[in-house]
Amino acid sequence: MAVVWGEGLAARFGSTVGVSFDATDTRLVYEATATNNDVEVLFRESLAIPTEVKALVAIGGGRAIDCAKYLAHLLRKPAIVVPTAISNDGFCSPFSSLLVQGRRRTMKTI
Repeated sequence: MAVVWGEGLAARFGSTVGVSFDATDTRLVYEATATNNDVEVLFRESLAIPTEVKALVAIGGGRAIDCAKYLAHLLRKPAIVVPTAISNDGFCSPFSSLLVQGRRRTMKTI
């Protein structure tokens, strides 16, 4: 499993998520904090994710969700989305808001 965290959330919820993974024999093999939603940066990050990853989990707000959905799209893996704000619709939207050549673009990621 791979987890993409919103900023500050790994420190806040990491141990709880770890307990859940341990209880289900789910092995965390990659984790990152979503600090940059530029497609070129995310493409390079996708190359660092081990091939054994079966799914990507996004925990956080819009940036973390959009980054994880795009990474999952690139890797052709499922994305599991855990929004931390009730107003976030990223769990049901087929789009992600990303930076392409410095400009914000809405891209289909499912």
